[in-house]
Amino acid sequence: MESKELQFALAFKQISKTANSPIPLKKAVNLVAASTARGLHVNGCVVMTLNPGREYLDILGSFGLSDMYLRKGIISPQKSYPEIHEGKVVTSLDFISDKRTQYPDQAARENIVSMMGVPVFQKDEVIGQVRVYSKEKGILNQLKRISLPRYQISCP
Repeated sequence: MESKELQFALAFKQISKTANSPIPLKKAVNLVAASTARGLHVNGCVVMTLNPGREYLDILGSFGLSDMYLRKGIISPQKSYPEIHEGKVVTSLDFISDKRTQYPDQAARENIVSMMGVPVFQKDEVIGQVRVYSKEKGILNQLKRISLPRYQISCP
């Protein structure tokens, strides 16, 4: 059986391959989200970028999450896990109770238990984030132990 770190590296290899393919952006981002969720054995993934005013996060693509959850409201990078916006990888193993979760009621309806967020960089600037969601603590607790900073996502 493959180690979690190897699975994580393979997922990022697939993400890179998809992101650099000639398919339309929306489809590519949804494929990146699907590859990420499947590769990490989590229930859902969302890829977000900062709006031009850097006031909220726009959803570019997703996988495994309901439309109701995705349309829950504006996500503020200053309120919702601001550490990701600062360039850090963040894991929440109690997503519903975590004070940084902006919409805990919607997360409870979606049965989200844990979340991991990874910043997306362009040069040295955070321009967005990728979040993965799980309906159990175990998966993300295992991933939390992996050395993640080398997996931060950079865009040209």
